[in-house]
Amino acid sequence: MARVKQKMFLFLCLLVILYIFLCHFYRPLLDDKFLELNKCPACYGKKLCKHLFNTEVVLNEHKLNIISVFNVRNVFLGNIANEKVVFKKLAHNWELQRFDSLLGAATLRIVCPLGDCLPQHHAPGDGLREVLKFYDWNVSSLVQNEPELFEFSDAVKCPSVRTIEFLFKSFQEHEATSGSDELLENFVTQLSINPEPLIMMAFRAKEPVFAEVLGACGRLVAYAHAGVPLTDVLDRPWLERVRYALQLLQITQALSTGPMALYLCDPRPENFAVDDRGKVWIVDAENIILVDSKANGMAQDEHENDGTGCLDCFSFSQEDLCSHATTDHNYFAICKSLLSSTPFERSIPGGLLRDAPTWLTEDFPSVFLLIEICSYPAYSPYRKLSGNILTFDTKSGARVPSWGVNTPAKMEECEGNVSSQGQKECGSHNVSLGSPNFATMGRRKAVEYLISIFNKLLNMKLPGKF
Repeated sequence: MARVKQKMFLFLCLLVILYIFLCHFYRPLLDDKFLELNKCPACYGKKLCKHLFNTEVVLNEHKLNIISVFNVRNVFLGNIANEKVVFKKLAHNWELQRFDSLLGAATLRIVCPLGDCLPQHHAPGDGLREVLKFYDWNVSSLVQNEPELFEFSDAVKCPSVRTIEFLFKSFQEHEATSGSDELLENFVTQLSINPEPLIMMAFRAKEPVFAEVLGACGRLVAYAHAGVPLTDVLDRPWLERVRYALQLLQITQALSTGPMALYLCDPRPENFAVDDRGKVWIVDAENIILVDSKANGMAQDEHENDGTGCLDCFSFSQEDLCSHATTDHNYFAICKSLLSSTPFERSIPGGLLRDAPTWLTEDFPSVFLLIEICSYPAYSPYRKLSGNILTFDTKSGARVPSWGVNTPAKMEECEGNVSSQGQKECGSHNVSLGSPNFATMGRRKAVEYLISIFNKLLNMKLPGKF
């Protein structure tokens, strides 16, 4: 009997400890520490707050502080009025703290230019207002003179007054719930910490490929749930994946043209989503460089991303993107990161169009050839022409394309054969071409051909092919 009482006592003690633990670590969505409303107007806005305070919002996960410690990306799933929503704080906790620290330092330099003042503490909102007043509420001047505040903002890597004005105008139209000063402060905060919502708002009407921004409350932004990441659709029927590939190429065309060009700097598959209707969306726009292609002094010859800088990884020159009116950068980003048989991204092995049906190389022999042409620059050391033979040569160590092009057969394994020059005759993929023009074809033209072929595939009746 005594042993039973002892067990009951221990059980009750455990329940009490568990209750205290949960009470300590439970974090309701309206907790000020979570929303950081005390930082406003150095926050993202307040348009979403009425929904939060009306308890229309439910977080599906991460209501415990102990769990949130491991959610370093600060991305949360939830619902608003029973609609799926993605919540983002737009930065890691250390990045948010860094912004507050840099803002405090900038404020101190302005209010105490001689450095002889007593230590003062300015709340982020008050500090941002002082900084903006000092620069006469001119965001372009602020970006130019306080570069540390915008060090991690890809949107201002190619500074342009027109670009900033364009982003603010769309933000103003989307929010329009605060006074003009507070709205500008919210805008600057997003532009500094993470311009993703600004880009999505500005270009969603023109190019409906970005997830919808629903609004912000404090330092929390809500987006409409856009679907599952590309990594979750790799096993879907091949023709469905052709539809996704077509949309990705159309996205590259749309973003690369117009007076404001957008260049993808982080084309990972998880940054794209596919909804229930099969539409592809961009769901992460933090690492996108904006370029005013009409700016004075822009080089008019098309820049070609030669992929140099690192072997078998995605690289680019920010200076080249900023100084050219046009570039094939986006085509390279999507083709080599997502579509190539040897993509940069290891999370999508074989590329989005892997496991193609055997008939494809007979009926459409140029499909995968064009993808690899898009993946390598015309004058790459990995892309050579000898007569009518295009060779993707990777003796330096890069992975080689493994598509069977113009023949159903796959690339032969290297058996250690040695040429007369003493080099191993392997690590290359030879493709017979119908026209030598393919050998020097640029990425833009290759993408145009691919879009045409994909459309033809999707519009054909192919009995027995799948």
